[in-house]
Amino acid sequence: MNYNAHMYTAPDSSHIDTKEHIRDLGITLSSDGNFTQHIHQVRRGRLCHIERIYPRANARIKTLKENAFSVRAPLIFNALPRYLRESTEHLDGFKNQLDKFLRTIPDQPKLPHYHLSAASNSIIDQLAQRRADGLY
Repeated sequence: MNYNAHMYTAPDSSHIDTKEHIRDLGITLSSDGNFTQHIHQVRRGRLCHIERIYPRANARIKTLKENAFSVRAPLIFNALPRYLRESTEHLDGFKNQLDKFLRTIPDQPKLPHYHLSAASNSIIDQLAQRRADGLY
């Protein structure tokens, strides 16, 4: 049964001539009879483009990416003092030096009797304050 008067061309240049075959492929057609790039039938087991259900999902995914270890780790490593970053020691030696350095950074929030000149307890703020004080 042919319900369509004209033929459609598949990406491999073969011809598909019925709407039933096209519908079974899970492909939508543009108005000029060509295949669109997006496949909307997930159940057919093909790679597909699905419109977002929540329009704010992009911001959430961006936040997840920004806070991922692969993004944050280089920033934290680059915030370390130069003598740690350029260390040529073996892993245990580097870890030992890193441990000594991290012990000097307070891990408590500001207390009335504890005077911390840095803006926060983050490594970046602590190092910025130490550089400003001329310690590094």
